Amino acid sequence: MRILVFTSKWIGLELINSLLTQYNNDEYIFVVSDPDSKKIIETINNFGHKYMLLNDSTIKWIKKQDEKSFDWLLNLWGGYVFKEDIISRVVKSLNVHPSFLPYGRGRDPVFWSLRNDQPSGVTLHEISLNIDDGPILYQEEIYYEFPITGGQLYDLVIKKCIEVFSKQWPLLRSDKSASKIQHGGNEYKTAKRKDLISDNLLNLDKDKISRELLLRVLASDFGENYSLKLNYRNKRYSIRLLIEQIEFEGKDE
Repeated sequence: MRILVFTSKWIGLELINSLLTQYNNDEYIFVVSDPDSKKIIETINNFGHKYMLLNDSTIKWIKKQDEKSFDWLLNLWGGYVFKEDIISRVVKSLNVHPSFLPYGRGRDPVFWSLRNDQPSGVTLHEISLNIDDGPILYQEEIYYEFPITGGQLYDLVIKKCIEVFSKQWPLLRSDKSASKIQHGGNEYKTAKRKDLISDNLLNLDKDKISRELLLRVLASDFGENYSLKLNYRNKRYSIRLLIEQIEFEGKDE
């Protein structure tokens, strides 16, 4: 089996370790990019396979290959946006996406699932021309409860991504059954990194509602013995804030 793999980051490294530990005899071409490219390349070399760096020359080489010349395209945290000229070179494709699609298409899906009070999870899906809207090969929902931080949910999701791929790849690798079409179309937004950056700033000089809420929380905070209370989903919680001054960036207005 001939497999084209795009990969980067420590998560991609974990997925590669799982892939090659189970199926080291397949023929792989790895396309590697930062971050963590050195560690990824070291692992690929240790398993005895070839790699190419993600650049214009590598993409041109892939485009020159015959159509359907690869049995699979695996995107293991590669971060590359695929177009028809690459997709047409493979028979089947798989992307590991850290969300319960169609929720959380695009960048930073863990943040948006929590921010928008939406389901979270892991989805293995086919790669299509539109980002993260390809047919679903397999998915699992991760159930989480309030209060949970974005970092805590992220750790759960990434752990599940590695677990799901490790268990499902042996089944999907040779499975001839049809995948499940995603529904929702344009109903579900595809997020970009600029959306997170924009949402990540509260300007209390301009946002009166947020200012009054934060001041209310601070005014009620008298240590561990007394703070503002809230009711949410038939449970009661206590709220305390940690606010630290950081260097001001003039463009954050």
